[in-house]
Amino acid sequence: MSVLKKGLIFLLLGMTVLVAWLLFVPDEQPTPNFSSKNKIELLARILDHRNANTIREAGYGIPSDAEIRRVGGIDQLEMDGDLKWMVRVPSPDDNKILITSSTIIEGEKIDVAFSLDKKWVLLHASYFHTEKDGITNQVEVSDSQQTELLEKVQTALNRFVEKMEQELKT
Repeated sequence: MSVLKKGLIFLLLGMTVLVAWLLFVPDEQPTPNFSSKNKIELLARILDHRNANTIREAGYGIPSDAEIRRVGGIDQLEMDGDLKWMVRVPSPDDNKILITSSTIIEGEKIDVAFSLDKKWVLLHASYFHTEKDGITNQVEVSDSQQTELLEKVQTALNRFVEKMEQELKT
């Protein structure tokens, strides 16, 4: 047998072993470090695309599998509670996280946007009201209203992390 034929046989054998390994060896996924002080990094690790089914089973809203494949990962998280919060999924090295919602304050629908740091402390808050003609105006809210909304979002985030810790460690 010539050297060329032996090389071709070893190459085909190697490719067959590689394909079989990729298809049949389970994807070992490390559990996120739930004791991490950096909650943004923890959230990003929990929202890895491999946890999509677990997140859905826990009752949280994420995009469809097709959308996750198209975008390259989970790009948003919906959390229901007193308010429906939309979390823009951070990368592990981000230093802030964006969370949005809508609420009624003094009879007006107000769109809320919070930017939180790695300990979920408020960095920036914006409140907007959109008129019927499409004009968006910034709204001022009282400190007590802001504190109440911030506590709600922090509670929702903490519940999500606690629930996912239970789900992913089982």
